[in-house]
Parts: sequence; structure tokens; C-alpha cells
Amino acid sequence: MRFIKKIIIRLLSVSLLKPFLKSKIFIFCFHDISDISEDHHSEYYSTEKNVFLKQLNFIIKNFEIISTEQLKTKHLLDNKKAYAVLTFDDGFYSVLSEAHPVLSKKNIPYTLFLNQSAIEKNQLWCSNVAIHKNDVDYLNAFYNNLFIDKTAANYSAFINNKILPVDNLNYDKLEYNENKTKDKIYATKDDLKAVLKQSSLITIGNHTSNHYNLAKCSKTLQEKEIADNHQYVKDVFGITMEHFAIPFGKKQHFNEDTLSVLAKNNYAYIYSTNPSYIKTDKNFASQVFPRIGITNQSVGEIKFYINRTLLKSISL
Repeated sequence: MRFIKKIIIRLLSVSLLKPFLKSKIFIFCFHDISDISEDHHSEYYSTEKNVFLKQLNFIIKNFEIISTEQLKTKHLLDNKKAYAVLTFDDGFYSVLSEAHPVLSKKNIPYTLFLNQSAIEKNQLWCSNVAIHKNDVDYLNAFYNNLFIDKTAANYSAFINNKILPVDNLNYDKLEYNENKTKDKIYATKDDLKAVLKQSSLITIGNHTSNHYNLAKCSKTLQEKEIADNHQYVKDVFGITMEHFAIPFGKKQHFNEDTLSVLAKNNYAYIYSTNPSYIKTDKNFASQVFPRIGITNQSVGEIKFYINRTLLKSISL
């Protein structure tokens, strides 16, 4: 059986099952576009520049790229075509410096899911961990102050950069210190205002203020994370957001309180890597969309991800 599974995986990585892709929409989730030599580059969220170009060319070749705004009227799309949507989480400056020029030249729309702390403070807790991955003092302090389940195994995995402790932090205690990095990690509000002024290709979405695991936050903190970020973007950019991407995006990263808060704040378009776990009704979300997370995957690996969605019933 294991041998057969290997053969299936290999076959799904060779070519797209194009006849089955018609009328399908695949949403790709990128983060940072940077090379390994850059301080903030991380295997958890970064895509090397040359790899991104190969991935983009593959997507352009095989899909018609549409915006998240067009998902609102997806019933009007041509059911003989396959579609792709490009999204970038967290507002990394590299998206504006590396991805935007290419996308703009090719007239390709995309969505930025933004975090207030990234814009205002040039930091999020997860990128701080990546930047300080070799700073034992920083990692020790982070572990001692914020880890909930302190075990020898968790400490070893964290200190040796084997885990990003998304599910094991006390987010109520998480605070930002002065950012001492000289690296420009995230786009500023002036950067974003400038690119939004000169381009109509960009949709802005909500990704919370601080990129916490919402399932580990009280309902009050979830409300603050979602509503404060919504108001910030409205005040600074004059945009009322309708699209929301759940930070980290898996079923363990949100709960019923999250859904309640999103409904209260009128978010109708929700993005998660586990959409089947979101219960929707006419009073909540009109659409819930899955995304395929991309870092440094080869074209073959991306083909597998796409084809895999067509064979969900087969255990691989």
C-alpha cells in the first residue's frame, strides 16, 4: 500500500489534471519574498525570489488570475476555465519591492492581508522569533515568559529552531519591545499608501492586529484583534475591509468565538486552510475559501497540492 501511495504522489506531481480543473478556483497564500541571506528570511513563511518567479510563471501558464473581489460574483465566471487568486499575508515590504513590480507589469491582481503591528512597529512576534533564531538569550526569555506548556522537549525544539510555538503561547502576555533590527521587514503606511495610489490591482484584507492564534485568545482579545485592525485600516487607508484571513489558518487556530466575532464585524469572505471546519449560514459568511500555502515548493510540489484537492477521499 505504501508503494502504491508513492506512485500516486509521484503521478500527481508530474502534470495537472486539467480536465478536472475547469470551473475550479485555487487561492495561493504567499508571505515574504526574500533570499536566505536576508535576516528575516524564514523557512516558515519565506519564498526565495527566483523560486517565486518560477511559481508565478507556472500559475500564469495554467490559470486565469482573478482578484478576491471577483470571488464575490464567482457564479459569473466561465465554467470552462480554471482560476487562481494570489494573496500575500502580513504585509511584508518584500511583496512591494519584489512581487509588485512583476505583478503590476503583467496586470495581475492580488490581495494583501495586513496586520497593524507590522505596519506601525515593523514587527510581528513570529518574525521576531525568526530574526532572533540564533540569539539564545532572546529565545530563553521568550520561552520563559510566554510558553504555556514548559517541557524539556518543547524547550529543545524551540531553542533549536525546530518549532514555531503557535499553539503553546500565552498571547495575553505577549508584548513588543523596541524594534532594534535595521532590516525593513514590513511595509509602512506610507509605502502602502503610495502603492495603493498608483495601482488598482490590490485588495486589502484583515489579518488581525498582531497575528495571534485566535483559538488561544479570549473572546475579548479576539474582538480587539479583529475590530482594532479593521478600524486602523479604515482610518489610515480609507478602506472598509470585507475579506479576512485567519492567522495560521488551520482548524486549531480559530474557534466558535472567532466565528461569532467575525459575524459581528460583518466579514463575509473568510480564508482558511481548513474551510470545511467553518460552519456557515446566511447570517455569517457568504463564502468560505481554502488556500494553498506556498513557500519554496517546486512546481512539481505545487502540482501535487492542486491535484490533491481533487482526490480528497484518498488517504495519502
